[in-house]
Amino acid sequence: MGNIIMYNLDIKSGQPILPTQAYNNDAGWDLYTSRSAIIPPFSFVDIHTDITISLPHDTWGMIMGRSSTVRRYGLRVESAVIDSGYRGEIFIGVWNLTNKEQNIKLSTRLGQLIILPIICVTWENACNGLSKSTRSVKGFGSSGE
Repeated sequence: MGNIIMYNLDIKSGQPILPTQAYNNDAGWDLYTSRSAIIPPFSFVDIHTDITISLPHDTWGMIMGRSSTVRRYGLRVESAVIDSGYRGEIFIGVWNLTNKEQNIKLSTRLGQLIILPIICVTWENACNGLSKSTRSVKGFGSSGE
């Protein structure tokens, strides 16, 4: 038996659809809009899914865009973290990158939920310095153009 995600659908507020995977081994679960939405030019809007979830204890979720969202609608989905203890509605936050109003229909797949394991760590003060590495302090652009 695999991990179980508990969910509730708010059918009083919208018309929620459970997330789906197009293929069994896909990393993400497609998220559907549960209400139509109008997104003004160059603006940000939270889009309803009307779904609340309870992720497995040792996991967290990340909301990301689908590859077709920016190409088809000119919308960029803002990445979001869903902690395992969160029980509120899952929203798809989108930026309209175009100078035109975008009308999103009910049941449109705009984002996806990716579920990842939590890695527990302990923080320890490296009072004698950090371990050596080849990269060291080389940052942005250090690997070339």
